[in-house]
Amino acid sequence: SSSREQSDDDDMEGDAETTGNANPVQQRLQRRKQSNRESARRSRSRKAAHLNELETQVAQLRVENSSLLRRLADVNQKFNEAAVDNRVLKADVETLRAKVKMAEDSVKRVTGMNALFPAVSDMSSLSMPFNGSPTDSTSDAAVPIQDDPNSYFANPSEIGGNNGYMP
Repeated sequence: SSSREQSDDDDMEGDAETTGNANPVQQRLQRRKQSNRESARRSRSRKAAHLNELETQVAQLRVENSSLLRRLADVNQKFNEAAVDNRVLKADVETLRAKVKMAEDSVKRVTGMNALFPAVSDMSSLSMPFNGSPTDSTSDAAVPIQDDPNSYFANPSEIGGNNGYMP
């Protein structure tokens, strides 16, 4: 490009020598050539500026793309962690449901047995101490589940007296 501009400058020097004694047609031709050279120079300058602007935009878009890729990787990682946590929580829910069902079945067995033994009305004989209000810290403790329904009932001889029940 610089060699071309140099040749343009050389042409202008030669043109200046001939314009002094040239006719008006040749002068118009020389002015048009000069105008075209200036127009081409401005066009090259605009093109270079536009290219520079596009290169800057490419650099900005690459930075933005890199940032978006990092964010996407972070979101994917959080999604995968949430999916694992979700599976763990679902397994915990199923475990708790099974425990609740076992407890309900145990309660049904006890209440079913209770209907068979109406003489067991004195619940204090089950020796289950009550040590305070439900707001005590012990109220949060787990209650053991006993699978033997006979362990919930006191022996009639321990109750004290004959209740009229004959097995």
